[in-house]
Amino acid sequence: MAMFGGSGRREAEWVEALERAEGQLRALRAELAEARAENAELKTRLSEQRAELDRAVEKARLAVRKARESAKNSKERAGRYKVRLLKLEEKGSVV
Repeated sequence: MAMFGGSGRREAEWVEALERAEGQLRALRAELAEARAENAELKTRLSEQRAELDRAVEKARLAVRKARESAKNSKERAGRYKVRLLKLEEKGSVV
């Protein structure tokens, strides 16, 4: 039985190594849980920022649409005034 004398020490080393590995596993699981929570928070923020950006884009589109419409109306109004001016010039009303 003398040849099995070192097996107790080896078992103790294995148990110690196993306990260290389990401790590392717990630490990694905790780190993973933190990373998942942070990821969820970042996804939420990203979603909020995208919604805000979408609102800003829609607001800008509306402003551009209104500006184009206003420019078109101004151009049409200028055209009407030009026609009136030409008619008045033909009649000799404008000096």
